Amino acid sequence: MKIARMVFWALAVGSAVGLGIVGAALAKGTKNPSPTYRVVSVRAENFSSDDGSKLRCQRTELMIALPGGARKLQDIADEACRVTRFVDDKGASLATPKGALFGLAHIDGRDYLNVCSFKSPSPGAREVSFAARVVVNAVGGQKKIRLPLALKPGSALTSKLVDIRVKQVQHVSFGEVRMMLVLEGRQKPGSAKLSLGDRRVGKLAFLDRAGKPIEYEQFGYKSGGSTDMITTEITYGLHRQVDSVTVAVDVADLAEPVVFDIDVRTGLGL
Repeated sequence: MKIARMVFWALAVGSAVGLGIVGAALAKGTKNPSPTYRVVSVRAENFSSDDGSKLRCQRTELMIALPGGARKLQDIADEACRVTRFVDDKGASLATPKGALFGLAHIDGRDYLNVCSFKSPSPGAREVSFAARVVVNAVGGQKKIRLPLALKPGSALTSKLVDIRVKQVQHVSFGEVRMMLVLEGRQKPGSAKLSLGDRRVGKLAFLDRAGKPIEYEQFGYKSGGSTDMITTEITYGLHRQVDSVTVAVDVADLAEPVVFDIDVRTGLGL
């Protein structure tokens, strides 16, 4: 099969490309000046076959730097988001039936909004314009919790706030590590139950029966999933062999959502 492919990619980090200035209305009780939204990258793809199979794949993606704020952002409240404009400079709409797909990325202490549409710009288009009200759940106040956990596969750390399970336990001996512990968390986006990988869950502490911390090292982190479920695995190397621990962790509630009114234009880098 021969595939004809057209890909446009523009990276606008640190430049004026894709600069848009709008007012942002935050949740009540939160003050924020009108910020600058900056498109740091734009990608447009158009795949089509020439063997009669009619295979075609189109996509337009934007990555937009969100302004910093006092609150830590958690995830997108998809049902509350509204796209008012997503077009190229030829007048063709890039919006999907739901407007667009949104994602939130946290990179080097900054928050970025990913916007994706399964349509590509018109041939000869040089610019993309996007406007939307994007609602993001934010992290609220902290709570300290302590829960017992048996260190055997299938045991769970459960409460009204968290749901974390033991996937694997292995006795080892290398360096100071005496036990490898793999914890798994499964979480539906927007769920009130917290799990591993959630920004509202702080660093775990493992306590022995006397309440003394067990030193450990973190060896691995794996996260993936779909729009319906996110699965996260973290591997810990404990410096002692124990059959049970008390897990101490700080967790946060969700605060009122933060609302971003975004209006940007960006070139396609042609």
